[in-house]
Amino acid sequence: MRTLSTLGLPLDGPHTPDTTLDAARALSDLVQYLNHATTGPDAVVEVLDEVLINLADAAHGLDQTLSQISSTALDLRTQPSLRDDRGDSVDPADTAETVADATAEARTRLALVTAALRDAASAAAHLGHHVSTNDND
Repeated sequence: MRTLSTLGLPLDGPHTPDTTLDAARALSDLVQYLNHATTGPDAVVEVLDEVLINLADAAHGLDQTLSQISSTALDLRTQPSLRDDRGDSVDPADTAETVADATAEARTRLALVTAALRDAASAAAHLGHHVSTNDND
């Protein structure tokens, strides 16, 4: 069984609301780390293409997550105990459908982001610094 070593979460479960939220928070924290780590060319120049391809892979993987969230939201519409905290004037089934529609839209946009990141990684693979073989250069 694979484990997400940074979180101690087994990839194959068990999956609970708490561990799911922990994973989402960790993803946010990792993005924040990358925001700081990519502030200058020296930080990423040697691994720019690899960073970009991993970001593309992460974006591609989020497609499945969003698809599952969208399906779950649609399933929620039929649960009689579902409520919307804005009160009785708001139909919780409509709110669940809004969640499903918004995540479906996010998937469409994410596909464009994934493709753009792959294009960037492909171009970045050609970049590097000239290494002089002569100490006087």
